[in-house]
Amino acid sequence: MAKGVRYNGNMISKFLSLFFPPSKEYDIAHKCSVLVASPYKKTVFGDKNILTIGDYKHNPLKAVIKEQKKHGSKHTSKLLAALLADILLEEIADTAIWNSAEYIITAIPPSFDRRRVYGFDHLHLILNHLPDTLTHNVAKKVLSYTRTVAMQKRLTRSERLQNMHGAFVANPKMVTGKIVYIIDDITTTGATLAEAMRAVQDAGGHPIGIALARA
Repeated sequence: MAKGVRYNGNMISKFLSLFFPPSKEYDIAHKCSVLVASPYKKTVFGDKNILTIGDYKHNPLKAVIKEQKKHGSKHTSKLLAALLADILLEEIADTAIWNSAEYIITAIPPSFDRRRVYGFDHLHLILNHLPDTLTHNVAKKVLSYTRTVAMQKRLTRSERLQNMHGAFVANPKMVTGKIVYIIDDITTTGATLAEAMRAVQDAGGHPIGIALARA
């Protein structure tokens, strides 16, 4: 760097934005200050109840989730954590009426392909921004993959079901006798959450699946 020359990061960002303008999703997501829930419970595969918090077809939720999956920014992490926290606290209170067991909160782990492409765990970034009353119950490495799976968005419905069949195993030491809230970003067929719930149940836990959005 030449003596006496200082680079202004803000100026550089503005300069680069002329050549690489922000996406439409970026603009919508970063102008959003709050997300509104529209909860709906759906039953998949006969006996798996999944609580969905919003509709993925509608912005700004769609834009915020897309940005979170691509970049995992603090802004989108906080927005989704706030949306999740309200529903999660209500669900925990309701569940405690019939089951007083200890609970943990975890998320669907990123697949190998996702880690290779993006390099971060976008769901646990959200959990890290939950209120203090919830973060002490957040647990990682609860679920792990039994094999390599493809990214679901590339697959048809039948392929998604086959792709996720038997894909997870849960750590019995972490889940046995506990209520396990499993968080995912989007549920379409419900295959991912249903398989994660099956794995937790097989390991002696009581799974409750929650998706930020339904597609």
